[in-house]
Amino acid sequence: MRCNVNAMRSGGRWGAQILGRWLGKVEGGSALKVFAVTRHGHTIADIANMNGITTRLHWTNQPYKWHVNDGEEVFAVLHGSVEMRYKENGQELSTVLQAGDIFHASVGTEHVAHPIGEARILVVEREGSV
Repeated sequence: MRCNVNAMRSGGRWGAQILGRWLGKVEGGSALKVFAVTRHGHTIADIANMNGITTRLHWTNQPYKWHVNDGEEVFAVLHGSVEMRYKENGQELSTVLQAGDIFHASVGTEHVAHPIGEARILVVEREGSV
């Protein structure tokens, strides 16, 4: 099975804009109400559930665990740096993501994120995924 894993670079601009909104600099004077919980050293704020596809904001400095999602996953680094490790054809590969970079894991891609210091990450995935 060939994995379709992509890391895209955006120069960090849009990530900083989104992060600014989450830190209370919301355009138009409205505030976003986000409820966060802490699990296994990761603070996770649920943003939206769109017909079974969740969008969450993670604050963490702890590595995740190796896992395979039951659907695709989009992982966007908004602040900080993250080493994303993944397996392709049984071989472990990695890429370092900076603020503004996006990682897309196709169905069946085994992967694990290792923040380098504190990071804020936007994760879009199927509800109930690891």
